[in-house]
Amino acid sequence: MATDIPAGDVVVGRQCSVLFLDPSNQDEAVVATIQGALPSGGGAALNGAPPANEDSSAAGVATTAQRSDHRHECFVRALADFGVVVWHIPGWYYAGFGTVVPMFGVLYYIPIYVPRTTTYTGIGINVNTPAPAGKLARLGIYNNSLGAPSALVLDAGTVPVDSTGDKIITISQQLAAGNYWLAYVTDHAPTLTSPSTAGAISPATTGFSGGGVMGGNNTVISATGRLGDVAGGLVSPAPTPNGSQATDRAAVALRG
Repeated sequence: MATDIPAGDVVVGRQCSVLFLDPSNQDEAVVATIQGALPSGGGAALNGAPPANEDSSAAGVATTAQRSDHRHECFVRALADFGVVVWHIPGWYYAGFGTVVPMFGVLYYIPIYVPRTTTYTGIGINVNTPAPAGKLARLGIYNNSLGAPSALVLDAGTVPVDSTGDKIITISQQLAAGNYWLAYVTDHAPTLTSPSTAGAISPATTGFSGGGVMGGNNTVISATGRLGDVAGGLVSPAPTPNGSQATDRAAVALRG
């Protein structure tokens, strides 16, 4: 195993994770992270976050340091019991990180692809610039039908957006392999950490070729006039999308 990688060979924000897996027992694995010393000065920090090759918190979800995604993952952390925790936007690849200010009262749908049956244990966002006191965001998951959100799978509840940092809801939600939509709606306009449009972004496929269906071209889509969902809960079936959004609106991650 490589160690003591020269600083000159290190690209800030990149690291190598080696997965040791027994094919006969795929419920257990060990991840070894290989990284070299940062260049002098400690390396760049994005949006005030820690250097991009460090895990900044015990539970983190979507800080710029933790959303490094070369295999559709935000980060991989090996735990003391050798379990593996992965925060990711399933099916997505993105090469950089930035921030986005979602419009309040707009329900955003983020297409995801789950490659195999997975039980997710968390859903969350990262607040970069907070909203005023008492403001909230509601998070959830919708099913997919012909490239558009359909029946509600999970209303995970709300998180506060009036302070910075990771905002996480513990869940236990099994998703079979297939296409789904992450959903979020806020009652204000906090600044969230998200994939940056300045770099390459490859969203998850919705499994539909497009045509007249909003979202069929693998974009983040939205439904306006949903302010009441923040306090009242997500509804089923999904409110009809009436707009397309930039891919940097994909600000929600799952843990699983």
